[in-house]
Amino acid sequence: MREDGDMNLDGMSMDHDIEQLVALAMGLSDASDRSAAEAHLAGCPTCRQELQELREIDAAIRRVPPEAFLEGPPADADLVLQRVLREVRAPPRLRSGAAAASSVWISGADARTGAELVAAVAEAGHGVRLTAVVVGVPAGERCTLVVIDRTGTRYTAVRWIAPECGAGGVQGSAPVRIDDVVAVAVLAADGSGIIS
Repeated sequence: MREDGDMNLDGMSMDHDIEQLVALAMGLSDASDRSAAEAHLAGCPTCRQELQELREIDAAIRRVPPEAFLEGPPADADLVLQRVLREVRAPPRLRSGAAAASSVWISGADARTGAELVAAVAEAGHGVRLTAVVVGVPAGERCTLVVIDRTGTRYTAVRWIAPECGAGGVQGSAPVRIDDVVAVAVLAADGSGIIS
């Protein structure tokens, strides 16, 4: 998240504290932070919308079955469990969400890095708007969330530095039609894939 007051492609100010909204959505805020956030939310429709989207993402993450976090299937696992684990661990891809027809959910994990991503991608003007939660990124890592279209072209949606806890919410936008989005990836500063 940029902190210089610039605007992203859909005109939303980047001054709003997305990390506080993530903490509020996940129920991690202490009483004073919660009170301050609620006071801000009373007068900020943009942040209220963000909070709603983050709560939907949090709910989606909480629905992930515990089996998705296993290192591998048990030696005596049946074929059904193995098939489920393969599907859950498949590379990030578009998955239908419960939101409007003009939005999709993207989720994925990278076994190599241990990082995970859940993102809501919605139509916004002449492109897409993303709200994502990324976990498992080393603290201080400079990250870029990119949208990849059908031609393989990569569009930078947002850049940020991973917080100390290694998890955070980010938002951004990219000038690509939602129907052309085939993947979302998180890249390190050197261009290597954190979630690819």
